[in-house]
Amino acid sequence: MIEIKQYGAMRSGTNYIKWLIINNFIDVQVNTSIHNNIESFKHGMHNPELGYNLNVIVTIKNPYSIYKSKMRANNKDQPSIAKYFNMYCELYTDYMKLLQLCDIGMFVDTYYLSNNDERRDNVLVSISQKFNLKRKNENWLYSSKKMGAGRGEALDTRMPFDYTKKDIQYYQNHEYMQLYKQSEIKQIREILTPHEDMLNYFGFKITQDSEP
Repeated sequence: MIEIKQYGAMRSGTNYIKWLIINNFIDVQVNTSIHNNIESFKHGMHNPELGYNLNVIVTIKNPYSIYKSKMRANNKDQPSIAKYFNMYCELYTDYMKLLQLCDIGMFVDTYYLSNNDERRDNVLVSISQKFNLKRKNENWLYSSKKMGAGRGEALDTRMPFDYTKKDIQYYQNHEYMQLYKQSEIKQIREILTPHEDMLNYFGFKITQDSEP
């Protein structure tokens, strides 16, 4: 049995990545809270007591996108821009260091899990190769057979995208940037600039304006 320790910010697609792994590969366990009898929650910082002799998968999402994703999910409990983006930088700087030190590690950007079979296939192939996992079936499984309540199958697998062209285009065309004021973009830029190395590591760039 291959055990993988999972991390990622809330709304980054951790549930869907776990679902993809356990439904597409055999003899694998994805640990979200307890690993080797030591607690280390998937949405928190890495617990140093776990050490670095680990298989690690980190789920990432564009910081501008994930902040607005939280607003779409629960507008009443929206943290301030300063609080959230500082938390994001602290969290993913910790994950970057973990990935650099652990035995086997990789990160997955949920952008590449949008409704595009070839792109999603590449994610699963990469996971298989990185952790030496064996496939369960000839074809990749991306969703359950049960139907969600009015939203296709998305609710059953906690997918980061709905099965609607509108929702997919919202992310792929970076339409969430239009929801920011120019003053907010400036504030975010000031917070992110000292962490540019981390952003580059995960393939993200600091946005200069609110246009997509």
